[in-house]
Amino acid sequence: EKGRGFYTGKCAGCHGKDAHGGEGPDLYKSRVVLASSGRGLLSVIQNGIQGSEMPPSGLDAKESELVAAYLYSLTRPGLGAPVEGDPAAGRQVFAQAGCSRCHMVGGQGGALGPDLSSVALRLSSARIRQAILEPGATIAEGYRTVTVKTRAGREITGALKNEDNFSLQIMQSNNEYALLDRAELTKLTYPPTSLMPDHYGDRLSAADLQNLLAFLDRQRAPFLKFENTFSTY
Repeated sequence: EKGRGFYTGKCAGCHGKDAHGGEGPDLYKSRVVLASSGRGLLSVIQNGIQGSEMPPSGLDAKESELVAAYLYSLTRPGLGAPVEGDPAAGRQVFAQAGCSRCHMVGGQGGALGPDLSSVALRLSSARIRQAILEPGATIAEGYRTVTVKTRAGREITGALKNEDNFSLQIMQSNNEYALLDRAELTKLTYPPTSLMPDHYGDRLSAADLQNLLAFLDRQRAPFLKFENTFSTY
């Protein structure tokens, strides 16, 4: 939090208040932030980059460390301290709330929603919390909602996986694919909503939500992403 204050005062004017860039680069994609050692980032914060538009910040060593910690909390969340709560109880909440029907963890679960096996390497606990309580705020790539109706009267709503000028590939709520010819469709819409229910803020107690966050925060191990693919010949 202290680092955010220094960032807002010294860095946000160029790199954006959310660090996604403005006149300066997007720090979520910055090699200095993502790949360099902590010492390299501190040097850039304090001393700037000679020959570029990145000036010295005017911050001392301790203040620069706080800014670096704040940037890492945004862009490298897997380096942060564990979220408070009971991960074992959170695993039970994950199962009882039906999350595993759509989300996979460690190779088990559904594929309608994003694989959460390494979610804490990609998202901060605040972003994970928002995804649970406000699933429509940010929809992950590859999980856009689509609704279609065919000439035969069949209605399908699911996650759009692939589309071209002739066909669409949709994953349905039963985790099965539907491959549809555009010429057979009488209705095609892309609702600006998520397939994930938005009622978990009402269904989960504060303790259950915290434990669920603790469980998801422990999902930091790198993994090979599971892809449920559909092929036709």
